[in-house]
Amino acid sequence: RSSDLTTLTRDIWQLQLRMSRRQGKRAWKLLEHPKFRAAYDLLALRAEVERNAELQRLVKWWGEFQVSAPPDQKGMLNELDEEPSPRRRTRRPRKRA
Repeated sequence: RSSDLTTLTRDIWQLQLRMSRRQGKRAWKLLEHPKFRAAYDLLALRAEVERNAELQRLVKWWGEFQVSAPPDQKGMLNELDEEPSPRRRTRRPRKRA
């Protein structure tokens, strides 16, 4: 049925979008997700097609994280915590007329 396929596709798409948020326990939770591999493959395909350096770094990180032993995974997550997080843009309040 097309609705089942639509739901499956949406789940995989949303999961690969969540792969950039990997701090704390999120990485392990994503790795345990039944659709993780499909989302990872989609992310890898997007990185290649879009030639997006940030996506390519993410694919490389997840590729290494998947095959690493738990102590090494913990080290990879600790390294993420040490990286400066990208600054969020703040918006000025709109002026009222």
